[in-house]
Amino acid sequence: MKFGVCDASFDRIPVAIEAGIDYVEMGVSNTLMPLEPEATFAPVRAKIEALAVRPEAFNLFFPGTVRITGPNVDWELVRRYSAVAVQRCAQVGGQSMVIGSGGARNVPDGFSWDEAWGQLRQAFRIVGEEAAKVGVTIVIEPLRRQESNIVNYTTEGYRLAQEVNHPNICVLADFYHMAELDEPLTNLLEIAPLLRHVHVADTGRFRPGSGAYDYAGFMKYLKQTGYNARISMEGNWHFEQYGQEVADGLAFLRKMWAAA
Repeated sequence: MKFGVCDASFDRIPVAIEAGIDYVEMGVSNTLMPLEPEATFAPVRAKIEALAVRPEAFNLFFPGTVRITGPNVDWELVRRYSAVAVQRCAQVGGQSMVIGSGGARNVPDGFSWDEAWGQLRQAFRIVGEEAAKVGVTIVIEPLRRQESNIVNYTTEGYRLAQEVNHPNICVLADFYHMAELDEPLTNLLEIAPLLRHVHVADTGRFRPGSGAYDYAGFMKYLKQTGYNARISMEGNWHFEQYGQEVADGLAFLRKMWAAA
């Protein structure tokens, strides 16, 4: 199992590397910048390629301005944006891309939920088709209700991925969102066939091991799924203690995984 951290700051990433991360998970919209021309991205790519530990995953896929539900979806923009995103991800060695993107996927007031679900299927098929061209895996991220009004539980993300029925479209389990929803940890076993990425945090979205979440249970069921790829810490940090907090989070996760 590899353990990493979600961070797009080129100033902090070396600190996280020193703390012992196996990889970094950066942002799509703010790092790969699919809406920007190649000339704008080129210096950023050079900075990524200079990192001692490379980004194996990317999150923050769609910005809120690239809608994937509602009456104003621009499907040509969705495909064009997705094509650039996955290409740039692959160029810098990325393997997985997370689509939570609550701002892009939230169902507008008064809009049909069923129609929005169908739009999500279409959006993920488009992204899956583009991702397949460069060998990148896309994972659907279920989000707590405060962040999204559609696809909240891991089982819902799993059902959506099944309906999309594309080999490059899978699902993510985020322990923070699961805990906030009181989602049964046994759901990990149900989504196991398509589970390809994991996010974790603890109470208040702080570092793993700092709160009251049932990590023993989470790791037990996660190990039972056979999943053995990547676990990314994602959440709030006290940046004046960033290096120590990352190191403490990594030590806790590695200990809990070994004991599961």
